[in-house]
Amino acid sequence: MAWHMRILVMALFIGAQSFSNVWGKSASTPAACAALGAKVQAQWRSDSTKVTTFASALQECYTQGGLRALSQLPSSQADTLLRIYQIGITHDQTERDTWLRARATLAMQRPAEYGAQTREWLLEAILEAPQAAPLLFFSQVLQLDIADYRAKRLPLAKIVDDWAQLDRHMLLQELGDGEDAQRFAALRKHFCWEMRRTLPDCSALLGIYSEPLANRKLAPAECLTFMVLYELQGCDSPPLWESACAVALQAGDQAWMHRLAGAEAFNRGMWQQSRSHWQQAITLEPEDRLRANDQLQIAQAWLAEGDYRQARIAILAASVLHPYWGEPYIRLMDLYLEGNAACNLSPFDQKALYWLLMDLCRQLQNVDANYAMQAHERSSLYKSLAPTSQEASFLGFKPGDSVPIKCWMSTTTSVPLQ
Repeated sequence: MAWHMRILVMALFIGAQSFSNVWGKSASTPAACAALGAKVQAQWRSDSTKVTTFASALQECYTQGGLRALSQLPSSQADTLLRIYQIGITHDQTERDTWLRARATLAMQRPAEYGAQTREWLLEAILEAPQAAPLLFFSQVLQLDIADYRAKRLPLAKIVDDWAQLDRHMLLQELGDGEDAQRFAALRKHFCWEMRRTLPDCSALLGIYSEPLANRKLAPAECLTFMVLYELQGCDSPPLWESACAVALQAGDQAWMHRLAGAEAFNRGMWQQSRSHWQQAITLEPEDRLRANDQLQIAQAWLAEGDYRQARIAILAASVLHPYWGEPYIRLMDLYLEGNAACNLSPFDQKALYWLLMDLCRQLQNVDANYAMQAHERSSLYKSLAPTSQEASFLGFKPGDSVPIKCWMSTTTSVPLQ
């Protein structure tokens, strides 16, 4: 099965699962549905704002619990559901996100009927409650964006703005845990490739923006569009980047803009400047998961300068911000493996370091199931490289004894109990 088809099948499954509580599972009898229809009509006449109380039962009557049946409803029934959803969106603020998702799902199943509104309703549902939106919504919006842009129905600035917003939320989901995180990682990777293929490449991009940027003719929003495209395509034109960044800052600080600037500075070997931008992103970003990811970028910049101590501090900060994410543990293990050569450790301490790495593997297995296999494989390797019980005993260490790991690592491990 082709890659894009696997993504779509996976998205459909998650979308259906996410809405099982909305559409119901049991069938209703024709008589019960007829009686319900009469109640709904009566409610329209008396107080239409309360008609939402019938939404779940009415959906079940119309669809018999099947999400795909929405595409085959008579227009009159679809219009009735849409009117109820609109009332829910307007008057039921506590469940507004649920009504937005219901409306988006209806439109997604009837794209010919709702046209361009489908994309707008999907996007509105995502932005209202990103973490509750099914993966299918993200996939559908991006597919519609790409199709409309290729057909010249969507301007460049709009598709780039949508991508910037959705990419942030997909990254946030990717940094979660469980199977959803893996699925969002695959989706984000796929659409990043699709966007690169669809949007102007570096040559075209520089052709479009070089003259306006050089003559400072672009507004801040246009410069932000350029910066997103520049980063997406991996371009290399520092003077144009600096010009765009200077103007874009006039629109005010935004975390994602500092991430773009941090990545650009890192790519140019400007380690201190890259850390400064990522630190500013952390200050502006409300989501701890994204802040944790920013800390890992800071760690990479310290590592590029060979400062293992500061890199370790940044990685540990990431694990505090996002305690159920396995990536900081992997980065910390790799840091110890790379950086211990900078220390004058004894032969025994060099091998004892693998006990420390085994400790991290055990923690990783308890923290993030997505890394369980990797933790198991690493632990088996590290065990084969760690001191034997005879080597530990020869130096006077007993099972359970603490073993200090000095130098920049400044930590301790212990002799395994068995």
